[in-house]
Amino acid sequence: MRHGQADPATSRLSDYDRCLSTLGEQQAKSAAQHLQNLYLQPQKILCSPADRTKSTALIVSQRLNMATHQIVFAPRLYEASLSDFLTLLTEQGDNTNVLMLIAHNPGLEKLLHYLNLPRQEKYYLHTASLAVLSINKAWHLIEDGDANLISLIPGKH
Repeated sequence: MRHGQADPATSRLSDYDRCLSTLGEQQAKSAAQHLQNLYLQPQKILCSPADRTKSTALIVSQRLNMATHQIVFAPRLYEASLSDFLTLLTEQGDNTNVLMLIAHNPGLEKLLHYLNLPRQEKYYLHTASLAVLSINKAWHLIEDGDANLISLIPGKH
């Protein structure tokens, strides 16, 4: 999932510290509802520590009745490359079957294109877009094209 819409950047606020806008908060609630509608309950949320991703994760986790210890803030997810995402995924234990990532573009889009085949389609993840993938391998064995896109839910604007 890409974080919800953030307040605009200002000269007094770094990109890292940008907060969710009111719309972004509503987008996070809507994303949690989509997960509930799909009967998906993450066992863990792996999240960038930037303010807007943290807030998105907290809203989603509260709506899904998750415990705060199920959210893991991974500094590598801020401005993450495809390699950073893949490293974090391969480090996940076999006891995590349903994992949610909350992070930023362009890394998330690159991950989606890497994992999902066919690649004829170009996917763009607007704020609060939610891509649901199915991967039938252990995390440490993930390779190019190993996922099936189950659902792509664009964030509300």
